[in-house]
Amino acid sequence: MRNNPKAMRQPPSPYDESLAISALAWLKELPPEAVPVLLVNRFPRIVNRLARFWDSPQMIDAYFEDLLVDPCGKRQGFPDEVLAEIYALAQYHRALRKPLDIDVWEQARALRASDG
Repeated sequence: MRNNPKAMRQPPSPYDESLAISALAWLKELPPEAVPVLLVNRFPRIVNRLARFWDSPQMIDAYFEDLLVDPCGKRQGFPDEVLAEIYALAQYHRALRKPLDIDVWEQARALRASDG
């Protein structure tokens, strides 16, 4: 069952006006080229949520979809540079989760052959 992105939305909070400590820690884990600098400066609440959802594939996928797709066409939308950062971050996250192209059975055969 897919998560409902609208259910993930929370009412505005004073905590969303700046980056959470957990978001700062998450940003430090990203490679420099993946850090969404404009997003951090303009939309800290979104960065806080990205950090919170990052390790949950279903939640982060639903949140990226919610950020990148406006099915009703009623949102103002992000500036192009910010949208590009969100898209690049989504691509980076997908690349992290992409399964390695490894044949486990071939590795097992090679290990068995090298044992004797």
